[in-house]
Amino acid sequence: MYKNKHKTVIVSDIHLGKPNAQTEKFIDFLSNTEIETLIINWDFIDFWQLTILGKRTEKETKVINYIIERMNKWMKVIYIKGNHDAFIKKIHHIHIPTISIVNEYIHTTVDNKKYYICHGENFDFINHHMIRLGKLANLFYTIIYLVEKKTNKHMSEKWYLPISERVKMRFKKILFPKKVLHKKAIELAKKKDCDGIIIGHYHMADHIRQDGKEYLNTWYRVISCTAIKENKKGKLELFYHDEQ
Repeated sequence: MYKNKHKTVIVSDIHLGKPNAQTEKFIDFLSNTEIETLIINWDFIDFWQLTILGKRTEKETKVINYIIERMNKWMKVIYIKGNHDAFIKKIHHIHIPTISIVNEYIHTTVDNKKYYICHGENFDFINHHMIRLGKLANLFYTIIYLVEKKTNKHMSEKWYLPISERVKMRFKKILFPKKVLHKKAIELAKKKDCDGIIIGHYHMADHIRQDGKEYLNTWYRVISCTAIKENKKGKLELFYHDEQ
């Protein structure tokens, strides 16, 4: 028996392969939660990382095998492709009984509300138009993390936020102010004729209502282990790993 049961769970930016990915916590979450539909909103496997400084470990394999095992028991998976997903981006829309690989997705809740789901990189002029610069920044953050991991005794503490993540979050807040991001996302939700929009990518947890639309950001599982769940009434909620 599972501790928790959710109709729909939406996760993003898991970044399997990064040195600081919270792989064990994600496995713990999956093993304790029954999920009808798991929506992975991009950046599941960080191929950028794996091709530069990262390496695949048994943890990453365990996550993938666990999801496949659950799919065999009819958990449905919606995989929305992302900027770190490399070769998967070249795969066009695939639909088989328990998994769909798509560029975007419209999720309809129990109470018949429609949410447009995309990773959000189309709002990011660097990752969308200057891919090489984005990869260089990713390498820069990784080097900072690996150097700090060897020199800072606090890195293993649960409360400690690595310098690389603090620098990344600072830059993202400067380059992509929330008000601008909200406006662009809400406009897209209106264009898609949906009640709301769900994105990831920016690593900033958020849930607002504006102009009659909802905007949600799942944040960043490397730091916070956050996700979005749909409750029995169809309401979407941002929650942390420990709260489930």
